[in-house]
Amino acid sequence: MTPKEFNIVLQNTLNSCSELLASKSKEYDFSSDRLHSFKAGAQLLDTNSVNTLLGYLTKHIMSVFDMAKNYDNFTMEKWDEKLLDCINYFILLRALLMDEKNIFVREYFDTNKDKKSVSETLFSAGMVLKRPTKEGVQNE
Repeated sequence: MTPKEFNIVLQNTLNSCSELLASKSKEYDFSSDRLHSFKAGAQLLDTNSVNTLLGYLTKHIMSVFDMAKNYDNFTMEKWDEKLLDCINYFILLRALLMDEKNIFVREYFDTNKDKKSVSETLFSAGMVLKRPTKEGVQNE
């Protein structure tokens, strides 16, 4: 796989993760807190929200391990389903940790604004075809 092909996979994966998180938020978001399920689950399980999220993630990771034993038996669509869920759980874990540590997202990212986004870095290197904007992504 060439670097350009890899970066197409990367961009597609990030876009798919974002779309999946958006669709799942409609399904699971019963409050104004996107992390409500993990916090409420922690109370029910008498643990903390991080352990609750990791417990939910474990099911998906075990599924990936089981699939890997005979990986040729599964379509790429089935792999995507499992892998995107795992990636999204790690994104949710990052958000949960920031929330638990009272790191205010806007202030955190504003103080790190001199760092280019992954998309901007890839665009600058000619590895993706769309330039990121504040409103989303625009064509070159």
